[in-house]
Amino acid sequence: MGLRKWYVKWLIAQLEIWTEKSELQPLLSAWLVRDLYNLVDESELVKIVSLDNVQRGGHRLAPEAVQSLGREASEFADTTLWKSLLMDIRWQGGKALERSKTVEDIVAGKMLFYLAELLERKVHTLKKL
Repeated sequence: MGLRKWYVKWLIAQLEIWTEKSELQPLLSAWLVRDLYNLVDESELVKIVSLDNVQRGGHRLAPEAVQSLGREASEFADTTLWKSLLMDIRWQGGKALERSKTVEDIVAGKMLFYLAELLERKVHTLKKL
């Protein structure tokens, strides 16, 4: 077992020892979940406030960067790779629904369709920049 895995397991064990009244427990829990699942926060996302106001990390992107982002999205949307990835996600969603035996399986399949739709909308919005 690697040192990082051991450390995370040790931290989880320490969490179980603390009482629910501890002020550090929710903070440590949030940090562990974010670290273990490689979650991102809002500062890492590109936020489109309007077509002329695109932000990343709360800072407005330069017009050249916005134009570049729009151009890259347009080029990417026309690639065979993008179309293949979308089709693969939808195919995987359909297979998940076909094999589903529980409500959780159905939700997992539907989430893949939602993911494909979400990605399509994001690329389509970025193309407008």
